[in-house]
Amino acid sequence: NTLTVVGAELDRANGSVTFNAEVTVELDPARTIVTKQFSMDPQNTGAVSVGQKIMAFGDLTGSPGSFLLSSTERVRLLSTKLNGIVNSAGARSLALTLQHIGHRRPAVFDFSGTGPEGSEADPANYEVDTGDINLAGIGAGTPVRVFGLVTPFGSAPPDFEARTVVDVSEVGALLAVIWQLNSEHQ
Repeated sequence: NTLTVVGAELDRANGSVTFNAEVTVELDPARTIVTKQFSMDPQNTGAVSVGQKIMAFGDLTGSPGSFLLSSTERVRLLSTKLNGIVNSAGARSLALTLQHIGHRRPAVFDFSGTGPEGSEADPANYEVDTGDINLAGIGAGTPVRVFGLVTPFGSAPPDFEARTVVDVSEVGALLAVIWQLNSEHQ
């Protein structure tokens, strides 16, 4: 019931905003209301798991490096993005070598407890339930972007429930360069 949010964006009542902060979030199973994007089904605090993008509301105390969100009233599970390379594709499933969860490398996450001992999520073989999504043309070695929700804590495998799978092997790259003038060289 205690988790660390990496790369949090804080929006405080006094109007100040902090980006890329690390925040400890305390959940109360008896009091914290959990909802899930794309669903009306009731959730509980166990639905929050490693790598899940969330929006949380509560009392924020501390300062950069030691923020604490306590008395957490609400948590909203948001669509989470995975980037990875397909290890294998089967009926209704993919196994990925994860490159990123959101914009974070998998090495920043501790997957302990995401499933029964020995079945925890493994970023080198991250198991994705794809449901009825058409996986035609997606096979081993295909780079993909997957959008969906992490499965509830302690219930892996599968590790993730996909809503969308995108083959990015033919997607072009974009480079944006912004030049800033130095006042000394004008």
